[in-house]
Amino acid sequence: MALCIGIFVAGIIHGNDLWGMLKMSVILSVAAIPEGLPVAITLILALGMKRILKKKGLVKKMVSIETLGAVSVICTDKTGTLTEGLMRAVKSDFSDKEMASLALFSANDQKNNLEISLWEYAKKTGNINTHEIFKSSKRVYEEQFSSERKFMMTINIINGKEIAFLVGAPEIILSYCRNVDKEKTLEKIEEWAGEGLKIIGVANKEKGDLKEKEDFSWLGLIGVEDPVREGVKEAISFAKKAGMEVKIVTGDFRKTAEKIASNLGFDIKPENVMEGSELETILEGDLRKRINKILIFCRVTPHQKMKIVRVLQEKGEIVSMTGDGVNDALALKKADIGVVMGDSSDVAKEVGDLILLDNNFKTIISACEEGRLIFSNIKKVVAYLLSNSVAQMILIFGAMTFDLASPLTVAQILWINLICDGPLDIVLGFEPSSKELMREKPRKMMKESILAGPIKFLVTSISIAIGLISLIIFKSFYDWTGNLELGRTIVFAIILMTSLFYVFSFKNLEKPIFKMENFFKNKYLFLAVFYGIALLFCAIYVPKFNHILGTVPLGLIHWIIILGVAILITFFTEITKMVWKKIEANKNFALQEEKLS
Repeated sequence: MALCIGIFVAGIIHGNDLWGMLKMSVILSVAAIPEGLPVAITLILALGMKRILKKKGLVKKMVSIETLGAVSVICTDKTGTLTEGLMRAVKSDFSDKEMASLALFSANDQKNNLEISLWEYAKKTGNINTHEIFKSSKRVYEEQFSSERKFMMTINIINGKEIAFLVGAPEIILSYCRNVDKEKTLEKIEEWAGEGLKIIGVANKEKGDLKEKEDFSWLGLIGVEDPVREGVKEAISFAKKAGMEVKIVTGDFRKTAEKIASNLGFDIKPENVMEGSELETILEGDLRKRINKILIFCRVTPHQKMKIVRVLQEKGEIVSMTGDGVNDALALKKADIGVVMGDSSDVAKEVGDLILLDNNFKTIISACEEGRLIFSNIKKVVAYLLSNSVAQMILIFGAMTFDLASPLTVAQILWINLICDGPLDIVLGFEPSSKELMREKPRKMMKESILAGPIKFLVTSISIAIGLISLIIFKSFYDWTGNLELGRTIVFAIILMTSLFYVFSFKNLEKPIFKMENFFKNKYLFLAVFYGIALLFCAIYVPKFNHILGTVPLGLIHWIIILGVAILITFFTEITKMVWKKIEANKNFALQEEKLS
């Protein structure tokens, strides 16, 4: 806008017509403001949502995709995300097998894989008639399992007698029991947990106030196996290479979580693990100092997830947190990206940003990669659009500064916009991911500007080069031939043909054209370039358009000059990318030297 005002003032000072200059300034404003950008960005985001959906991830909010690209810490649940969730009860230690089987039947709604596995195990080992149990029992009281409570309690009438059952976290159920060797039982729990098993405790009560959590009889333990998902270990390794930390946040026992983490390639030491009891009491300032080293949070409750998210965000991290229950809603809402399972509660799905339809950790990484690709493509589109717009303004401003006629007519500027702000900027957003994309570090706190240093340097360099070369050629042809329409037509063709050539340099802002592995993959870009060339030839060789645009047919020598400039600018763009990369490398080297010194 400042350039537009400057051009208007310069034109008036040079004695140009007030109305003509006002019209030119308005048209330049149209050229300068990339009005195609909102459409391009919306389409880029929508395509990103579609690609993530193909990989079994449902993004609820379009803008969340771009946030995914900045995620620096992934806090993930274990069960069903890192593991298959196909649970199988493999061992038990019951004092009363028949009563334990009754407990597994009675305190069980078969709502999830864990409850189904307990049901099936009870059928196999309990030596009881399930049909008779259904006929002769009735549930008269229940306390549903929750992440806070960690157990399910029911009171059932079986054969005319009321019996209370507890099924859930063994250390909690043990605290409600009498006449049990707790030390020995806890040793067995530790032993089974070391095998990577999920452990369930079972108890019952037949006398006294059955609703009171005391004087229960301990019935024993059951161990459930949940194998690690195929490909998750590789996905975690991939995430680490991309600069993302992965922290396991689980309600399981410490040794169970450590065993699974070890199977997934984590190198776990005592300082890398924090249990829920410690997390509950630790001050946030102390947690902030330690949290970078902590890889596993175990025996965690939903409200403690909130504490983890808050501390990580205070350290400047962009946090993804998984959850599935009603009580996880606050942590999911607080996290930058709330990730919920496909079978989560409706409340969790309502506040979440990404729903894993396959409950797979790999889908989170795929979504993060897509987010990075989207931000990368948005940068390319913005850089390309601004390079074209600023080049036209430098050209016209330069012409007025040297008291020359306008190198472009209003109609020609609009025609250029029709091509450059049309299909080209949209299809540039279709660029596929490159190998280097997930080797970069995540953007901290979403603060990296779209117009970061490299983009500004690139846009400024290219715009000045195109503007000055076009101005010199315009003045030379005008002085040589005295034909204003010819000079304008050549400049018009240079601006258009150059933008159609150097768009290929914007396919990857980090690599030169000859090193791009995906050069031919974006077929829509090639179609858009052919479309642009066709419109250019129509503008120059169709008589009706000659009259509207003020152009004239060009000869072979003119096209040699035009193509020469287009190739030169493309070559210059590649050199500019290399120069900036060298500057950045020297800057990083200097910073490392400073740190070492």
